[in-house]
Amino acid sequence: MNKELDTLMKNRPNILGNSIGILLIRILAWVGAILCFAAGIYFLTLSTTNDSDKSFFEGLYYKDSNPIFAERVKAIKVKKTQAKESLKKSEELFSSLLQRAFKGEVL
Repeated sequence: MNKELDTLMKNRPNILGNSIGILLIRILAWVGAILCFAAGIYFLTLSTTNDSDKSFFEGLYYKDSNPIFAERVKAIKVKKTQAKESLKKSEELFSSLLQRAFKGEVL
């Protein structure tokens, strides 16, 4: 009987070793996830600026490496400025027309 018990004890799975290995793998996975999250936050804070006119990607890509893209971005900014000015002028004209309508000057 002792011989059978000794054989069973020698052939039993190493429960303690397996659980420690699994625990270490889980800890490493969590540490990796936390490091990836921290790196993302770090690089996000590096790339943001306080200047509201600058976009998130301005200066990171297009200035030196792609002049065609830079020209397109500049053209879009010019169009954006023109659109803002046009909207302001339209709002002024509409408010003027509205005032004249309330005064009874518009038929």
